[in-house]
Amino acid sequence: MEILASIKGKTRLVSVTYRTKESGELSRYTFLLGANYANAVRRDIAILRKRLARAEANSLRATALSELLASLTKTREVGAGNNPAYTQKETWERTEVPFVRKHKENGSLQLTGFRLKKVTIEKGVFPPDTRRELTKAKDEERKTLKTGRFRPFCITPENMEGVRAEGKEIIFG
Repeated sequence: MEILASIKGKTRLVSVTYRTKESGELSRYTFLLGANYANAVRRDIAILRKRLARAEANSLRATALSELLASLTKTREVGAGNNPAYTQKETWERTEVPFVRKHKENGSLQLTGFRLKKVTIEKGVFPPDTRRELTKAKDEERKTLKTGRFRPFCITPENMEGVRAEGKEIIFG
């Protein structure tokens, strides 16, 4: 945690070899710690407004863009983590390190940042896709947005197979 705390207030690239709990997929992620989420929200609102203006009226894409725009606009108004649609507000609390949050009940930690790159090392087993068409459309749009690349990583020995930050290997546990 000292290495993470030492880069507080800075924007840094971090590399994580991470196994997801749900699918078992093993991937190497490169992501950015310390990036300003509020700036990303403002940028994405501008992008969504332009896309919505060009989208075919009453289309699935227009509905998806409109709902994403409404959500990000609310986030900008009330602040990240305070949007009424955010379902994990009561689950996580901030720590002294801005990009690390702590689970209120079990004390587990999450590292959060903007995913820049993902390289799959071992494919996982994924359940059938049961999302609604509107959800799929929103998810496709989200993939292209900065805020859609914001990602939490559970900091456990089971999930984190390797972390490099500031040129140093970080060991958890």
